[in-house]
Amino acid sequence: MSEFFNTTSQPAGHGFSQGNATSGFACYSFEPKANLPIKVIVLDDT
Repeated sequence: MSEFFNTTSQPAGHGFSQGNATSGFACYSFEPKANLPIKVIVLDDT
C-alpha cells in the first residue's frame, strides 16, 4: 500500500488514504458527479 504514495503523479496515494496504508484495508468509493446516479467502488485485492 505504501508504494501508492511513492509517486510523482496526482493524487498521491491514487485515491487511497494513509489510513488505508496503515490498516491494510485497500478500498474506497466516490461519486464522480452529483447529478449522475453512479458510484465508483475501488477494491485492491492483490
